[in-house]
Amino acid sequence: MTTNRYVNPVGLAEIAEFLAASTGTVPSPPGLCAWARDAEYQMANDNPPIIEVGASASLSGRPEMFTVSDAGIGSEEAVG
Repeated sequence: MTTNRYVNPVGLAEIAEFLAASTGTVPSPPGLCAWARDAEYQMANDNPPIIEVGASASLSGRPEMFTVSDAGIGSEEAVG
């Protein structure tokens, strides 16, 4: 049986806080979900749930990375 890992509401809030701090803006709900999908993609490939803001979009002018905490990740058993 396979376990699917996903970004839960806590993780969405963490991502929103990170984006506000690193870019000065918070994306719309669909945009926030797109960032969560990036972290979920990383987990599906056996990587940590990391997202990255490019240098051109960050307030620092450098790439900024963020890892969603364990509290921000949910899991469910895949059926099939």
